[in-house]
Amino acid sequence: MILTTSSVEETMDLGHAIGSSIDEKTMISLSGDLGAGKTHLTKGIARGMGIREEVTSPTFAIIQEYKIEDKGLFQPLDMYHFDLYRITDEEELYHIGYSDYLNKDALIILEWAQNVRAALVPDRLDISLEYTGEDNKRKISLEARGPSSERLLKKIGENLRGKYENTGN
Repeated sequence: MILTTSSVEETMDLGHAIGSSIDEKTMISLSGDLGAGKTHLTKGIARGMGIREEVTSPTFAIIQEYKIEDKGLFQPLDMYHFDLYRITDEEELYHIGYSDYLNKDALIILEWAQNVRAALVPDRLDISLEYTGEDNKRKISLEARGPSSERLLKKIGENLRGKYENTGN
């Protein structure tokens, strides 16, 4: 699925639709240049999941943990947001406790996932954000990498029907 957003607000709204579609343990890998909108998309995903605290880029902390305050109203998943900009290989990733997070029933979002492709789980949703060269427009590609992420992508598509310019499957 390839979509186009025209503002920060639309990117966050797209994230909200993604987050409200998540109902099971999931990994989302985010790739794109600096300033492409990865953290804004993540903020929207968090809101869609029911996370109320402010989501910030964990560039220096590497990971931020977010807990859903009222699990009775939303899916019972917490969110772990990694920023892998400063991680250069898979071995370094494992030294920060990455494998421990893989065992949790949670959403794991990895910004700069392209830095550690070999360490990603096989069933994940890959999201790529890129500038289009027009004002604030972003081309956002969502690609499922397994059966669980295919179900998620289908739900996202249903939630988005007619909302954004769809420039491809």
